[in-house]
Parts: sequence; C-alpha cells; structure tokens
Amino acid sequence: MKRFFCMLLASALLLSCAACGGAKAASMWLVKTEGSVAVTDGEGTAVALTGRLGLFSGYGVSTQAASYGWIDLDETKLTKMDENSDVEVQKDGKNLVLTVNSGSLFFNVTQPLAADETLEIRSSDMVTAIRGTCGWVEVPDARHMNVYILEGTVECSVGGVTKSVPAGQRAALSAADSTVTVEVFSAADIPAFVSVELREDEFLAAVIRVVTGMDVTANWTLENGVLTIFGPVWEVPWDGRQEEIRSAVIQDGVTEIGPGWFTGYTNLTQVQISDSVTSIESDTFAGCSSLTELTLPDSITYIGEQAFADSGLTELVFPAGLTSIEENTCFGCTALTRVVIPDGVTSIGEQAFVDCNGLTELVIPGSVRTIGAVAFHSCMGLTDLVLQDGVTTIERGAFGSCFNLSRVSIPDSVTSIGESAFSYTSLTAEDIPARFDPVAVGVVRPE
Repeated sequence: MKRFFCMLLASALLLSCAACGGAKAASMWLVKTEGSVAVTDGEGTAVALTGRLGLFSGYGVSTQAASYGWIDLDETKLTKMDENSDVEVQKDGKNLVLTVNSGSLFFNVTQPLAADETLEIRSSDMVTAIRGTCGWVEVPDARHMNVYILEGTVECSVGGVTKSVPAGQRAALSAADSTVTVEVFSAADIPAFVSVELREDEFLAAVIRVVTGMDVTANWTLENGVLTIFGPVWEVPWDGRQEEIRSAVIQDGVTEIGPGWFTGYTNLTQVQISDSVTSIESDTFAGCSSLTELTLPDSITYIGEQAFADSGLTELVFPAGLTSIEENTCFGCTALTRVVIPDGVTSIGEQAFVDCNGLTELVIPGSVRTIGAVAFHSCMGLTDLVLQDGVTTIERGAFGSCFNLSRVSIPDSVTSIGESAFSYTSLTAEDIPARFDPVAVGVVRPE
C-alpha cells in the first residue's frame, strides 16, 4: 500500500513537529465540544465527556453533523475537528499521533516542540508531520488526502513523487496513481469551521494576509464576475460593485441571504444557493432583471417581503419547508410563467404576485388558508385557477383585473370571498358558488 507523506516546514527543519504550546508535549486534551461528540477508549467503551478530558493512547473522538471538537496540546489549542469526522489518538512517550479516519482537521502550530518530541496527523494512507504551520487536512477516503496551507511550507510525497507546497496552495495526493497535484486556492475554499477560528485570531489572520494575500477575515470574494459568499456578512460589503457581478455562489455554511444583498443587480444572471441557507430576507433579489432562473433548496423556511419583486424570473418553485409567502414577494415579475406553491404554505400575502402577466395556470394547495388582498391582481395571462380543498379565505381584489381568467375551481372549504376578489375577469356568476354574492365578488357588475 502506498503511503502519503507530507512534511510541514519551518526554517530548514524537516520531520520535526511543532505545536501551539510549551516546550513539552506530554498529553492531548479534548477541551471543548459543540453538538454531538462521542469519545471511546482503547477498547471501544464510551467515555463520559468532561470539561477537560484527557485523551490517552487508543482513544477515539467522533463528531456528528453540526458538531465539532477542539483538541489541545499542553493547554494550547492545536486542532479542531470538523463535523462528521472521526479521529483516533495514539501516544508513545513524547510521540503523539492523531489518526484521521474520515473528515477534516484544522491545525495551527506556532511554537516549536523539543527535539525529541513529535506530532503527526495520519490517515491509513497518510502521514503529516507538523512544524510552525497553519492549515487543514481533508481525508475523503483512505486513498486520497488534501492538504491546504495557510502559513508555512509543505513537502508532500506519495509513491516516490515529492512536491513542495507553499502557503496559499493546496496539495491533492492520490495513492491510486501516485500523483501530487499542487494548485493555488482562494479564501473562498476555506471551510466554515476553519474560517471561524481564523476570524478569532487577528494576529494569525494578519500573518496569512501578508504571506498569501488572502483576507481570511472576509467571508466573500469577487473574482472574474463571480461573487462567492462563504460565511456570515454584515451590511453589503460588495456594495458599489454591482456592475461587475454576473453570478453569485452562496456556499455551505451560510444560513441567511441578507436583506438587499442583490437589490437592483441588473447584470446578475445566475445564483447558486447551498442547502445550509434557511432564510432569504426582504428585497434580496428585487430588481434583478437578468436573473431568469433560481433554484431554492428545501432548507429555506422563510422568504422576506419583495424578495424577488421586479426580477426576471420565469419559473419559481417555492421550497417545501416554506410556511408563508410574504407581501410583494414576486410583485411585478412579468416574465414569470410558472409558480409551484408547496403543500405546507398556509398564507399568501398581499400583492404577492401582482402583475405576473406570464402566469397562465395556477394551483393553490389546500394548506393555504388565506389568499391575501390583491395577491394576484392584474395577472392578465391567467386563464385557469384551481383552489384545492382547505382554502378558506380569498381577500378583496385577490384576482381582480385578471382579464383572461375564465375557469376557476372553488371548493366548499372557502367560507369568505372579499369584495371585488374576481372583478374584471372573464368569470360569470355560474363560476361562483351560489352562497356568494356575484356582485360583491365582482363577477357581475352592479346595475
């Protein structure tokens, strides 16, 4: 079996190990956990978590989704485990080894160990000896390893092939074909669990900025017209550069697309949204006239007012987790030809789809109790409307001035139709249940 070997350099020394901490590396400690983290001893027996848990030889640490573990060396933080990672500790005197069976591990090594001390990060096919270096390791499987260096230099070897990798570059090692591929990476490649640590260490962030040119405290980049957002942002730091932005990538780790992030970005044509996003705030894509397609992941549970108003969207499938469509959500989306409202939405806000002239057919699921005032007013291309059983209230003017609306299905569950809800449509009194006044709802004009 081929073995990966990566040596992180400080000055001209190889194979030595440095770590954040004092001169003696005697122990490893699990000093902090977040979420669901499990520890087992050398025999596989579960170990109860304490505030500061010593990790002895053979101990294993595993993290579940949205869970993290911090492992320190002699009271100084050395590594952080990402979610869904599995690590085993081996200790032989002053020789310490972390075996990464799966997942990712961040490391920040700043102070040299004694000459007789070593620290290695391994997988079944990988050895990484660390000295005065910061970065992270990814172990997707036993045959591959990715090493990203933020500070320091690395010599990576596999199958007799060795390459030097400086800060700002990554090495992709493959035991399958004995290759080491080296390429530049950007701040956008830094995973969220690493970014959090870098933002909390101003000195380290400054060093990385000098060495690599990357601003690791920023959670966004703009390169060649592509805006990449990979962490929380406040206000709109790219404001004023909207003419440059052609596409946007919202990466994993971002939970909210903030208010007005892309309002009036008329050159924006493409947006990719990670399924870590749970909310799109108000006015986010309003006025994005060149944005014709947008896929919304089902993780999204809230979409704010005017989120897509006056955009160029032609089709919109609302996410399954959404419970309400807010006011003015798609106001003025004249190019919109298809809307899918999932079962689970309970209300459609006022003016939500005003002037969506491209809509010809519409199905409103029975989970919707209330269709707000003027919600679909002036959708002049709308011809067919199906209200499924469960809808109870149609507020005033909801479908007013939908001139071509000639077919409608109104279930027995509807108990209230507001004034002029169907005025200036092609409906007649026969299309409205007898329990409602056709004059009041607008299908018959008063004499």
